[in-house]
Amino acid sequence: MSESVFERYYKDYMEDFQSMMALENVKFFRYSGELKIASLTVTDKFFMISLFPKNQRHFDRESLICYEPSA
Repeated sequence: MSESVFERYYKDYMEDFQSMMALENVKFFRYSGELKIASLTVTDKFFMISLFPKNQRHFDRESLICYEPSA
């Protein structure tokens, strides 16, 4: 997540953030560069990625999800 998103999430949702950080299988990463990935989720059951659009002004919240073991 971007630095600004991290700060807002930590400030406005500190209790939720601390609860998630206490879980051994959850990790958050801060990135200071230009973000091209809106979200990335990897679990034992699926992989999901959402990308920011290149030529659109608004993020449409569409994601690519794969349930195959090779994902």
